[in-house]
Amino acid sequence: MKYVATASVAYPVDLINKVRKALNVQGPTFMHIHAPCPKGWKFDAAKTVEIARLAIETGMWNMYEWENGEYKYQFRPKRYKPVREYVKLQGRFAHLSEAHIAKLQAFVDAKLKAPGIPVEVPAPPPRAQA
Repeated sequence: MKYVATASVAYPVDLINKVRKALNVQGPTFMHIHAPCPKGWKFDAAKTVEIARLAIETGMWNMYEWENGEYKYQFRPKRYKPVREYVKLQGRFAHLSEAHIAKLQAFVDAKLKAPGIPVEVPAPPPRAQA
């Protein structure tokens, strides 16, 4: 890959800029875009942007670009909000117990303590052709 980026509908200018950049790269690119789904995630459609922002503000979603072998993070809050604020607004998480939410928080806390490490695990390299 020549260019990899994550983006969110909560930050449309960033999204547009990353799409433009990806379209202008010579070679393969990949974009992973966070777009909350009101019907499937069970929340009021008027809260779509709020939920998208909370995903970033809680660390449940990270926005970055990968170019020339280097990660560049965007929109890192100075102080992250509790994961509970993100999950409580969505019916899809209604079944989670306090223990489950604590595990989610521990996962996010651990990943945020490892700067420079991507949130998503990169795909393994292709197998050599025989």
